Formats: sequence, C-alpha cells, structure tokens
Amino acid sequence: MNDTIAIEKKAINRFEGYLENSEILSAQIDRNDKTPCWDGHLYVFQVGYRDKDHLVGRIPVQIKGKEVDVLSDNLSWPVKLADLRAYLNNPTVYVVAQLLKNSKDCRLFYFSFLPMAVRKLLEDTKNVGTINVHLSPIPDDCGVFDDLMDTFLVNSQKQLSFNTSKMLSWDDLSEFENAKLQIVEPSLRGGNPIEKLSFLTCQPLSVYLKTDKDYMPDVPLPQTDLLTIQMPPEMEVTIDGVVYYEQCSFVIEHGVATLTLGNTISIQVDLLPEGKQNPRWNWQMADTLRDFIRDAEFYCALAHGHLLKIGPFEINLEPSEMMWNAKIEKHILFWKELQQVLDRMHVRKDLLWKNVPNHVMRDAQALVDSVLHGKKARTNRISDCQWVIDLGNVKLMVCCMVSDGYVRMCDFFDPEIDMYETLPDGSTRRVDALEYARRENLCSVIDNVPEGE
Repeated sequence: MNDTIAIEKKAINRFEGYLENSEILSAQIDRNDKTPCWDGHLYVFQVGYRDKDHLVGRIPVQIKGKEVDVLSDNLSWPVKLADLRAYLNNPTVYVVAQLLKNSKDCRLFYFSFLPMAVRKLLEDTKNVGTINVHLSPIPDDCGVFDDLMDTFLVNSQKQLSFNTSKMLSWDDLSEFENAKLQIVEPSLRGGNPIEKLSFLTCQPLSVYLKTDKDYMPDVPLPQTDLLTIQMPPEMEVTIDGVVYYEQCSFVIEHGVATLTLGNTISIQVDLLPEGKQNPRWNWQMADTLRDFIRDAEFYCALAHGHLLKIGPFEINLEPSEMMWNAKIEKHILFWKELQQVLDRMHVRKDLLWKNVPNHVMRDAQALVDSVLHGKKARTNRISDCQWVIDLGNVKLMVCCMVSDGYVRMCDFFDPEIDMYETLPDGSTRRVDALEYARRENLCSVIDNVPEGE
C-alpha cells in the first residue's frame, strides 16, 4: 500500500475516533481520496440527534496526515492556490493529523477556511503556487470543537454571498451612523458569560455590520486576529462571598484566563473544558505581613475548591490536593495573631515580612503567647527588664517579667503595668513609660509608641 494513502487513512481514523465524543457532528469521509479538494463532509445535527429531520447543515472537510518523530504544539501546512479558490465558494474545514511514528499517539490540528479568511489568504499569495497556513490545535474537549463547527456553519452561510463582492474595511464604518456590530456566539454553551468570552478568544473573530434594514443581510468585515480580552482592573476578587482583593488584572487569551493579583500571585485557568477547573498557581511572598496573610488565606480557599468570582464572572474550581498544605493553614493562625499583637501595640507601619530575621521568630512567638494567651516562654534572661524586639523594619519595646527561667512579655506602654526606677539614694519611684522613653530618646527608634505621642 502506498505510504501516503496509509498515512491519510490513519489520519481519517484518528479524526473519526475523536468525533465519537461529539454531540452534534457526524463525519462521512471518502477513504479512496479521489475527490478534488475535499475528502467528505461533517454533518451538523441538533444536539442528541443523528437523523435528517434534525440536520442543521454540512461542512466540506479535507483531511491530511503526517508522520513525525515528535509531536509539536504548532503546525503550518502548505495549501495550494487552486484549493484556496475552491474553498472561497465552498467554506471548508481543513484537518491535519500529526501521527507519532511507531505509536498510536497523534495530535489533531485544523483551519477554518471561511470566505473572509480565504480572501485575505488569496491577497497574500500573490499568485504563488502554495501558501503556508498556521493551523490551530483541535481542543481536547470535543464539546469545544462542536461549538467551533456550529459557529463555522453559521459564519459560512452569512459570508458566502459576499465572497466576491467589494469588502468593507474597518475604516468604512465611519460612514454608517449608529453602526452596530455583531458576532456569532456559540449556541451550545450554557449561560456562563466567561465561557462564551473564552470561546471567542480561541479562533479568529468574524464580525458583521448590522444594518438597520430588515431586508439587508449582515455585512461581514475583515476577519480579525485572535482576540485578547482585557478586563477593567476595578473588579473585586471573591471566594464564597469573601472579598480578598478589590483590584486585579484579568485577561482572557486562547481560552485561558490569567488572574494577576498585585505582584505576588498569578493564576491561570483553562476555561473551555466544562465542569470544575484546576488552576495553575504562582505565588511569591508579599512584602508586608498583612498582605502575606491575605494571600495565604486566598491560597487556602483556592486549594479547597470554591466558587471564584472576578467581578461578575464565575469560575468553579476543583479542589487541589497538590495545592493544599496543612502547615500553611496552621501558620496562618500564628501570622494573624502576630498582626493582632502589632495592632494592639499601636504599630502604625506595615511589617515588612521579607525582612524579618529568622532568629527572632522565637521572640515573636513568645510575644504572641504572652500578649494574647498569657503564656510564659523559656528564656536565658535572669531578671526583669525592658527589651527591644527587632522585627526588621518594626522594633517593639516590651517589658519582660522573668520567673524561674520563664519570661512573660507585655507592651512597654501598657497603662496597666506599674513601672519603677531605682534612684541614686537607693529609693524607688514610679515612672511613666512614655516619660522614660522620651528621656532615653527611644521614641524615634521604636514603633509601638501610643498614637498621638
């Protein structure tokens, strides 16, 4: 058997196998490859039917195959000028199967030869024999391909009558008052607007001028490149109704949503496959403790799989065992308690979390245990004293009360603490904490001085 024929039969088999999961498509392919320009048709039916009473239409299809040593994510394919001219009058879906040698693995690609796309290609060929066309991967989810073919059929019918007439340019729109533009939305998707938006970013967009005359057809405009959707930044990011961020960067491109939160978090979600999504996550430590706590809580909520909302858009998330980390949830409690201590001690600057030395974390833990829980901690100190805890950009003046090798710390400026100093004659007198801090020039170097002082 001729190798070319054998390869194309394998390509047809792989494509037909892929379509077994389709809800609306059925292929009728000629395996003898004797027809010019086409190998058969894709028949488009209403969902759940395969009879002529529910036939929506049919799409000419050309199928090619190529054996490769390594499957690639990108593919360009030479198309003959004579074929392009035929596709102008017969909108066609072109399918190429990359077949891995000595394996059943393959990767399917396609190109939608709509009249407006063909006209642009013919302009670019300059009468050369062939032109290389960049093909798109056929989605793994056959439901997405159903939508692609469903919209292809509608677009081909709308554009066919304009395949040879003078084409409007985008600049011509200025001549039309109250011009309205229209696109063909996928008919099989549910009501989720983010799925429809993501679908529109997966293929060159066919746009039409909607005329104000009922008897005039919609006029096609030159086909656009792949669409990138950039949302306005003023959108809240919530999980289960809890607001974590009030602004974000949200971009949809090639069916993938990228959510960027500040300069610390980036999340990518494939939107087109139906059902719950498993996000891909990149997290860098925030500068401040307060922001780090928020990021960590958001991370844990995301890992457990909840409803993520970005403005009006909803994404159902799949719980991720790889993301979930019990240690993070345990540490969040300590981080929140440390922030609570800083707030209670009148610290008015944000603690730069990246700058906290590791060796003072034990002191920070002892501070939390003492101030919030009344616990004691082991210490090498032997007597009561005042002490400055250095947390990087935040320095805290505390009182240390030592007993039997344990220390209990409290805010140096706590009004309930009675402080005394020993005078030169050996007597003692009560001293005000703020007075002492001023006298010793401490107010400029510590950060827990009461507000207004």
